[in-house]
Amino acid sequence: MGIISEKVAYLRGLADGLNVENSENGRVIKAIIDALDAIAVSVEEHDEIFDEIDETFDEIDEAFDDIDDRFEEIEDYLCEEDEDECDGECDDCDDFDDCCGFDDDDDFYEIECPKCNETVYFDKTMLESDEDLICPNCNARIFPEDEEEIKE
Repeated sequence: MGIISEKVAYLRGLADGLNVENSENGRVIKAIIDALDAIAVSVEEHDEIFDEIDETFDEIDEAFDDIDDRFEEIEDYLCEEDEDECDGECDDCDDFDDCCGFDDDDDFYEIECPKCNETVYFDKTMLESDEDLICPNCNARIFPEDEEEIKE
């Protein structure tokens, strides 16, 4: 029983002790006490729900802490694997990807378009495919079959 229910029970006891039930004012007092009792029950139910929610948030927070710890372990492991580029202190590095050799640019190759002379980037799978590489700027083939295509 919560503090509010205890206070409502005390008021009910006072009203019962005054024997005001049969008077007009007594019926009003009894109705007010009944309303307060309903409010007290509702508040206590909400308190229980809030406590459950609070426990759930604590569990979620602990789970996120565990995940964060695991990511740090993975970062440390990956950095130790590539000691040439990282000293294993990724927390002190400006960019984890750069220090541990996971830079996005590593998988792309710069090629100058023979027609428009713009630098374009292709990944390894595009270079290894049998399809022609097309410049996104001028739509020319990057590796033309003959010099006539360069002049066009």
